[in-house]
Amino acid sequence: MLWKIPGPQRVKHFIWVIIKKRLLTNSERVRRGIAQDATCHLCGHIKEDTLHVLRDCPFAREIWHNIIPANHLGSFFFEWLFSNLQFFSTNKLGDSSWACLFWDHSLAHMEES
Repeated sequence: MLWKIPGPQRVKHFIWVIIKKRLLTNSERVRRGIAQDATCHLCGHIKEDTLHVLRDCPFAREIWHNIIPANHLGSFFFEWLFSNLQFFSTNKLGDSSWACLFWDHSLAHMEES
């Protein structure tokens, strides 16, 4: 059903990765037996899962707060998803992949450490 929704393939793929719990977080690496530490290496939280990476990590929150006006934070995800899948919106995120945003931000903070 996701694949039939009109919209950018990369957005649909990213949503699919999240729905299928395939985002390679540290807790997922531990579950797969390819790592022993589920801790978030950016903030030290004990379990880096999908929600932590996308929403709860202070570094992720900082990104969201820099991109989204404070009065839209509560409803942003659904509005963003709808506009990207239905209308190819040119909002502040544009066509950027969330993964690229988090990766760039993570690397910047790792280099500062």
